[in-house]
Amino acid sequence: MQSHFHLSHDLVLLFDKWRGKTLADHLFFAAAIFVVAVVYEFLRAYLKYQMCLQARKSGRYNLTALAASLLYQINFIIGYGLMLIAMIQSVILFTAISLGAGVGYCIVQPAYGLIADHAGNDIYYVKQTEVEKLDELETERLDTSLCPPHQFTYV
Repeated sequence: MQSHFHLSHDLVLLFDKWRGKTLADHLFFAAAIFVVAVVYEFLRAYLKYQMCLQARKSGRYNLTALAASLLYQINFIIGYGLMLIAMIQSVILFTAISLGAGVGYCIVQPAYGLIADHAGNDIYYVKQTEVEKLDELETERLDTSLCPPHQFTYV
């Protein structure tokens, strides 16, 4: 394994059976990695969005919490897989990861209204009036401990 960025087409991608010997193999790997990076950004934003907006049902171990835990584990595995692929130090694969993350963020950011403030903290802008939000908090008894109401902007 080379210890610098390279353009070699002969590489092993994570598993010995995932071996590329040609430029076409390398470009196929890059396209697949691009899609995985976009999915990773989507999952990351979706988990943050749900953490702030999802009502906690009675009990700590409900179906929603189990699903969120499973999504977090999938997100964790994908993130570490992308990191291991970046450590292969192929210019093409690293570029695919970077472009996939950027495109994924550009797609997801407007869809969920996720932006970062100057301190790097995530703030969620919800398209609701203050009355609608207060009604939702009152009727559904949302747990706002994870995402305090001051982080919401009312339209």
